[in-house]
Amino acid sequence: MSMSGHSNCSSSPLSRRHSVTTSHPGQIEELNAFRNRRQSIRRSARSGSVKGPIDPKVRFAQYRTQQQQQQLTLKPLFFEVPLQDSDPLFVGRHWLVHQLEDCLSRDTHTAGALITGQPGSGKTALLLQLVDYSCFGRRREPSYKQDLYNCNGKDRPSQPSGSQSIYCQINLVSERIKHLASHVVAYHFCQADNNSTCLVPDFIHSVAAQLCQAPQLVAYKEYLQSDPHLQVVLSMKECIAAPDVAFNRGIVEPLCSLRRVGKIGSSTQQRAVIVVDALCEAEYHRPDTGDTIASFISRHAPSLPSWIKFILTVRTHLDEVMPPLPFQRISLDMGSENSDNLQKDLLDYINMRVSNSPSIQSNLVAGSAGQFRFCQHLLGLAKSSFLFAKLTLDLIERGHLVAKSASYKVLPVSLAQIYLLHFNLRFPTVKSFEKILPILSVCLAALYPLTLLEIYYSMNALYKETFVPWEEFLQRFKNLTGFLIKRLDNTYMFFHPSFREWLIRRDEGESNKFICDLRAGHAGIALRLSRLQVPLDAEKTLELGHHVLKAHLYKNMTLQRNSSRDLHSHWIAMVSASCSDALCTLRNVYSPNVKVSRLLLLAGADPDHVTELLGQAPALCLFAHEGCAEMTALLLEFGACLDGANSQGCTPLILAAGRGHADIVRTLVGAGAAVGRTDTAGRCALVHAARNGHLEVAAYLLACDWVLDPEAAIGREVSLAEAAQQTLVAAAAQGHLEAFLKIEKLLLVMIYQ
Repeated sequence: MSMSGHSNCSSSPLSRRHSVTTSHPGQIEELNAFRNRRQSIRRSARSGSVKGPIDPKVRFAQYRTQQQQQQLTLKPLFFEVPLQDSDPLFVGRHWLVHQLEDCLSRDTHTAGALITGQPGSGKTALLLQLVDYSCFGRRREPSYKQDLYNCNGKDRPSQPSGSQSIYCQINLVSERIKHLASHVVAYHFCQADNNSTCLVPDFIHSVAAQLCQAPQLVAYKEYLQSDPHLQVVLSMKECIAAPDVAFNRGIVEPLCSLRRVGKIGSSTQQRAVIVVDALCEAEYHRPDTGDTIASFISRHAPSLPSWIKFILTVRTHLDEVMPPLPFQRISLDMGSENSDNLQKDLLDYINMRVSNSPSIQSNLVAGSAGQFRFCQHLLGLAKSSFLFAKLTLDLIERGHLVAKSASYKVLPVSLAQIYLLHFNLRFPTVKSFEKILPILSVCLAALYPLTLLEIYYSMNALYKETFVPWEEFLQRFKNLTGFLIKRLDNTYMFFHPSFREWLIRRDEGESNKFICDLRAGHAGIALRLSRLQVPLDAEKTLELGHHVLKAHLYKNMTLQRNSSRDLHSHWIAMVSASCSDALCTLRNVYSPNVKVSRLLLLAGADPDHVTELLGQAPALCLFAHEGCAEMTALLLEFGACLDGANSQGCTPLILAAGRGHADIVRTLVGAGAAVGRTDTAGRCALVHAARNGHLEVAAYLLACDWVLDPEAAIGREVSLAEAAQQTLVAAAAQGHLEAFLKIEKLLLVMIYQ
């Protein structure tokens, strides 16, 4: 199911959409990689009709105004939740919608609702309904009324039946969902197999773009159009570099200002609801440093105004990703306070499927008593899982299961058994499974959904001599129909996260049959990138590094003269256009992948590479400024210059001290950084720490041994006495009274000693 009406297919079958560290090749500002996924409909500024003579100034003013409106560069992510059915049945949940309405209507410090549940319990299905009935969806009317009696070829009965009663409930639920959905102003679906949906900068940028599309917030869009500075704050570059600033200054503060002046509905009933699905999925892409989407929302939720609410979902046993902050938790699991409602919803769904499918009825014990007994038994097996009930009924409907025995021993008891049964039916021999195994491995290892050609070339990259022809590949791929779903952008995703996980790992006591090798998938993608897309740009180099490390092709190869580490680094060096550029891409600076960065340095990346960021700062300056201890230590390990400076003369020590990164300051000083080195304004690290009120750093630097470099240029270093005087002046000038008094006390102690 597509969540966007503005998607285009890729013009290149091998164009890469997302990588391990960035979704954007080249310059971040250009957002080239998103032109395929996020392309908005273009409207010509000249399309307006002009009647009669008109002043050219007015005409060009109109043209400029329309051009200005088109310059809003925010583009939402392309979301598509893969579904086996184009229009799946949605039954029940009126109690859940009521609880959500009650939660969101409270003018309290509750930031919204957190829905928890096991896989297949209907969390995503509910949020899909909310989006579908919102301003972003298709706003479809329920089609159940016309299909309810036609599906089995019978006329509508004269008296209300059980299925008619269920239809009335469906109608009621859809009306309630419409009301709740009318408040939705943004949505986000986290998908583990689509890495851009799991990254905080992309989340912020996409939400801001959707807020501009919501008709309830047209004033917000106009506000951004009139303020180019805010558009810069919300640009992908700034969302990567300063996500907190982008969210607060670009979204929260403008919305609050517009609400205060009455440009956004100020009614107590008016709510702005943001729905975010599957926060646990984003945890698979947890960065080495920084927030996940869950932790980011948790940090910002308490400071949001009461009229901005979240509806979030997460798996039951992974709900610890959301700290116990102001979210009302609603469980979709049996054993919770909602058990009675959950049983009723699921039983209504089962009854509706059974009563309206002659195929299901023909594979059950004949008669209403037999059907009733089966429905009750399936209800007990499902344990609140709509997915389990649906897949079981699908198997019965297709004749793969016949449940006419009173014991029902033929029925599966878990999702794992259902998937095992499906694969046993489709791939009865080891050879038949081995034909599609490389396809599954490649799709499982991919960071983002792949096209058919990308899958084909990745799979064939695993073969040494004989290769699979295109026609045969298509035939093999056809055997995965229903498991891999084609999206609107011609890429493929697994139909459900639980199926994807079943292919990768099994619980204790479960059969390991049909388990897939992720290493082979990573190897196929790495080889495809290396053979077909060289020389690799910075982002693709990072993606390759990810797959090379995951594939570990040279593991346990004792006959090789070189270590696997050396072979991996040689591989990267051969196919990358510039390992140094890859090391210092925007995302790898602000959210570095330490293991891939080490591989790049081994491959020859320059630890002193000068970037275009922070005044042409060397790499060590950037990571010291951002407080990344691991990357700072890594660059020092590879011989980075301790006193390399940017265009303002700021060294890594000065930048770290100015940001208050005490651990980085200790590391740099311990490695031999010049404590008295100054920038072009004559300020040393101690002065920068005092100016910004970082007392711990200032105290540490005061206690260091200040040994001046006799070969240093005149004016580039200051003595401790001179630095101490500047420090007191700087602290006083910035109003840091506490820092001033404590530094003064420390200086007095040092003098008396």
